[in-house]
Amino acid sequence: MAYQLNDINAAVRRDPLAFMEEGDAQYQAKIVRAADRICENMKQSPVVLLSGPSGSGKTTTARKLEAELERRGVGTHTISMDDYFVHQDPRTAPRTPEGDIDYESPEVMDLKLLDEHFSKLTRGEPILIPKFEFARQMRKEIRLHEIQAPNYDPNDAPLMDVNRIRQLLPHRYPMQLVDKVVETGSNYIVAVKNVTANEEFFQGHFPQEPVMPGVLQIEAMAQAGGLLVLNSVEEPERWSTYFLRIDNVKFRRKVVPGDTLVFRVELLSPIRHGISSMHGFAFVGETIVMEATFTAQIVKNK
Repeated sequence: MAYQLNDINAAVRRDPLAFMEEGDAQYQAKIVRAADRICENMKQSPVVLLSGPSGSGKTTTARKLEAELERRGVGTHTISMDDYFVHQDPRTAPRTPEGDIDYESPEVMDLKLLDEHFSKLTRGEPILIPKFEFARQMRKEIRLHEIQAPNYDPNDAPLMDVNRIRQLLPHRYPMQLVDKVVETGSNYIVAVKNVTANEEFFQGHFPQEPVMPGVLQIEAMAQAGGLLVLNSVEEPERWSTYFLRIDNVKFRRKVVPGDTLVFRVELLSPIRHGISSMHGFAFVGETIVMEATFTAQIVKNK
């Protein structure tokens, strides 16, 4: 039975539990009918393919069919098409119009192996099912494209050196924690902090195992954010930034002497009424070591 949207809304308002029970009963009835058809045609077609778009319930339906067939004494095994994906190089993978990797494209599947396995299953021969680490592939995609480490070459001339930074920020040693700015855009900045063994804070944090304090990592990122905000105003030397709030701080790895911290800080929204919100990542090499969201106020000096 097909439902119109108005019918669904009316049924949910009238008795949501009864509507859910009715839907489950109809779904189970379709599972039983499908199992009947499978049993009738099992000798001619021992392989059943469930198709449909992402999120259409193929996996749930397959599990329910498997349970119904097992209840009838029919041995079954559900094979996920996800296991026939092949790892993709994000630089060459097929893309959707929105720019995401197109996991619906045949190009991301090992079609040769899939065809070979279908042929063997049809003949009743055993196969070795591959196991694709789909979740890890997705995490890799996110890492490479949403929070990829900036390209930093220490041999390139900086956009702002330590002297220019001193003209914009009031901080001085030992609290000036940005050594240079290497890239800027309309809404982001990339800044660098070289963590050396002679930093004053390493004398007490900790003498036997020097680790850069997390609060100073936040401060360094905040200074990079301050430079981003000041870079958007005329006569930046006449303005100061004050941080109002810091949220969602995550420390992912220790920062130690010899590390080079590369910060990428991005505006989350345009600056309004002197208030700006930013999100930043700190990298050592390709690894994220810290991230945070913070809010700042920009104030013109008297």
